[in-house]
Amino acid sequence: MGQPNAHWFNDPVDYVALGILDYPTIVKNPMDLGTVKRNIETGVIETREQFKTAVILTFKNAILYNEKRENAVNIAARTLQAGFENRYRTQIETLEPLDKPKEEPKEAEKKKEPARNRSKSGKGSSGSRPSKASRAK
Repeated sequence: MGQPNAHWFNDPVDYVALGILDYPTIVKNPMDLGTVKRNIETGVIETREQFKTAVILTFKNAILYNEKRENAVNIAARTLQAGFENRYRTQIETLEPLDKPKEEPKEAEKKKEPARNRSKSGKGSSGSRPSKASRAK
């Protein structure tokens, strides 16, 4: 991630090297952006919602462990999470129309269409057109 202070979120927290041995007792589901990327590439993350959840988990974990609001990691996590959520929302709004598959009309829509009967010859008559017998009268 090319944002300032994003480097804290690119790799799993090495809590032993950092000397924060209580980290796994506080953060039960660790996540980082590098793992998110690998999970997308390997098919572990398959949907946008899974992607969003994993990215937000990254920031929520940082906020949880670095609970003081004036902590630099907490500030960076809150800032990046807000930026991600805003950008994600605008991107999804842009992409949503493209996501809608072109499929058969739903049953309710089918009922609104006029019924059409087809004969074996392929020529049909609509329900509003009178038959030859009724026109002859």
